[in-house]
Amino acid sequence: MRCHVRGLSAVAIAEETGLIVDIGRWVIGEACRQLREWRERGLRLYPVAVNLSVRQFTPGLVGEISDALSACGVDPALIELEITESLFMQHPENIQSILQGLSRLGTSVTIDDFGTAYSSLSYVKRFTVNALKIDRSFVSDIAATSQNVAVVRAMITMCRDLGIRVIAEGVETREQLDILKGLACEEYQGYFFSRPVTAEEIEKKYLRAVPAHEV
Repeated sequence: MRCHVRGLSAVAIAEETGLIVDIGRWVIGEACRQLREWRERGLRLYPVAVNLSVRQFTPGLVGEISDALSACGVDPALIELEITESLFMQHPENIQSILQGLSRLGTSVTIDDFGTAYSSLSYVKRFTVNALKIDRSFVSDIAATSQNVAVVRAMITMCRDLGIRVIAEGVETREQLDILKGLACEEYQGYFFSRPVTAEEIEKKYLRAVPAHEV
């Protein structure tokens, strides 16, 4: 459920007031806690993606994430941090330093909603990132015209050439999925696969115990 006050969503209000920093810190800690719980129960773990606010992207971020990982004994490779491309337009030198710190820590970084902030793939080449998510606005219209297909193809091709994973957001139909597969996009997310679910549902549907010979 989303809360709206005078046209603003709860997330927008949290951004405006600065509460998003504390909320974001809690989310990172909760993701690590959940991974620890699943590990202690002998379940096979998969990376968990956490969205970061622009307000969280300060020099102290690397230390905060390192502390959360250490507190729960979580492998940094199990945390994927998602940032918006608009972040790259603000103090690029500082941003690069923080991204390098996250890379040394062992977490991966994904550019979320790519294509919505009027930046370009040159930012992807300049900064230390591991993956890019094509915004759902491109995916939703991909079947409408050949121009839409050409734009998505260009994103996928350039990311592949740069050694960056590419993920399509907002896949809702078989037709969209088939077109993306034809363009050699290998990762997808959207309602075609699943709507948002709780940790309990994830555990029930997707997680399995680690075989004894792998322990």
